[in-house]
Amino acid sequence: MKKIYSSAFQEIYYDVENSIIKNIWLPDYISFEQQKEELRNWMTKFNELKPKYMLTNGGDMVVPPQMQDWIIQFLFPTIIEKGVSRYAILVPDEFYSKLSVEQMFSEDKEISNDQFQQCFFPQNKEQKALDWLKG
Repeated sequence: MKKIYSSAFQEIYYDVENSIIKNIWLPDYISFEQQKEELRNWMTKFNELKPKYMLTNGGDMVVPPQMQDWIIQFLFPTIIEKGVSRYAILVPDEFYSKLSVEQMFSEDKEISNDQFQQCFFPQNKEQKALDWLKG
């Protein structure tokens, strides 16, 4: 994977051969406004590259409910419309961080599994997540 974006908050990589965009969140805390700005930066790269698959390593970051709502309302409709079919999420073992990410997906009634599949993997199982993305 080639690094295509880097900031104090995240790194974004792209695998041309497999059409996978990957982002890694670096800090364990980021403000709501900073997170929105970084997701806009991610979306710019996403729109340029039009990947089929997504991989996120959330690090130890907690996704607060306000951010979950923003992602569901503004990010997911776009990625589904653009044809992303699978999203692998690497989560830490800590219960609270994992729960906050999982909760975001379980509460969204607009995303049906036949349009979009997501799967959670431990952070130390990135290769397993990549294998799942590639089908």
